[in-house]
Amino acid sequence: MSSYVKPLTCFLIAVLMGIVFLIFKTPPVRRDSAGWRAAGVELSENGFDLVSSRSFKLIALRPAYPVFVGICYTVFGKHDNAVRIVQVLLSAFVAVLVYSFARRYYGENIGFIAGLLYSFCMTCAHYPGFFLTDNLIVFLFVLSCWLAMKVFDTRSIPLSICAAISLSVLTFTKGVFLFLGAFVALMLVGFCAKKDSCKFDTRLTVAMIMIAFLPMIFFSGWVYHINKRSPE
Repeated sequence: MSSYVKPLTCFLIAVLMGIVFLIFKTPPVRRDSAGWRAAGVELSENGFDLVSSRSFKLIALRPAYPVFVGICYTVFGKHDNAVRIVQVLLSAFVAVLVYSFARRYYGENIGFIAGLLYSFCMTCAHYPGFFLTDNLIVFLFVLSCWLAMKVFDTRSIPLSICAAISLSVLTFTKGVFLFLGAFVALMLVGFCAKKDSCKFDTRLTVAMIMIAFLPMIFFSGWVYHINKRSPE
């Protein structure tokens, strides 16, 4: 079987599962979903001016998800299902990342099984129908870890920048992930120290520093910015 067939299968099954849930069990927009949806609509209408937004107190320290919703509305119009379908696609991409993770450590067959288990998970298929930050958090968390793994394998500075950006957006989705980059960097450094074949060179050092500290720098800059501009 070609190398792309198994991950593509996982992706398509996850998409199909998500669409089936959207057709037959679309969740109502209420409570937290209503708040995040309203914030996204407002941002799409006011030119993404976060500070002057009526929802500023809600989104001040976690603006990534309402910005994501607002971008979807700007691109596709005020259609709730457009946002839901984009979230289904993000969830389906997570299935491919799960496959890639498991394949790296346990082989092709285990990777395929892991991807299928995610794809057929009803919770993962149903959740993209909600307007909740968790949809973006799961995608960004898995993507960030996958990128960090690739940085460790390749010592690629561009990939480390991508990992740092992904971790930064994850932090802007929920502040609890502020130190995740530092934690991931320390784990990779410790793994490298225990592995005889691993050489801790300058490129890996620079990559780990970027992954650890760029999310903190970006988030600190944002907090300073909103404190200077926030309404009294």
